[in-house]
Amino acid sequence: MKTYDPIDIPNLAWIGCKVVNALALWAALVFGMPLLILIPLVTHCISALFGPRNAPLLVILRCIDRLLPKKVRTKNVVVDSHALRFAHTISAVFSAISLALIYASLAPFGWAIVFGLAVFTTLGAFGICTATKLYDCAVHGTCCVRKK
Repeated sequence: MKTYDPIDIPNLAWIGCKVVNALALWAALVFGMPLLILIPLVTHCISALFGPRNAPLLVILRCIDRLLPKKVRTKNVVVDSHALRFAHTISAVFSAISLALIYASLAPFGWAIVFGLAVFTTLGAFGICTATKLYDCAVHGTCCVRKK
């Protein structure tokens, strides 16, 4: 069983990363621009390969947070890097599948996956990180359902 590997992320970076990815997916859907799916695909691939501490949007937004005056800086949130890597891997895989389907003349299926990703990413932006909860349930046995 993997151990808990906590990382501190400024709240601005934590929320900002989710909002940017959600907006990119919704914009891809609304405007029919599949290239916007590359934003979550690339950022989550890098995070999955090199670890969440090196996720591009988190690094950029962490730097922005450090530039803010100390009175304005956001508090840090502590997250499990293994769970975050799992969530980013799931997102990267489904983003890649959706792009492949869109460009393989199976666009309705690809856009359906993008819609699902947009919904789950939006839920994550509101604090309901479904893939992280799935990871915790599978690895740590901390499922949301009541056990009898």
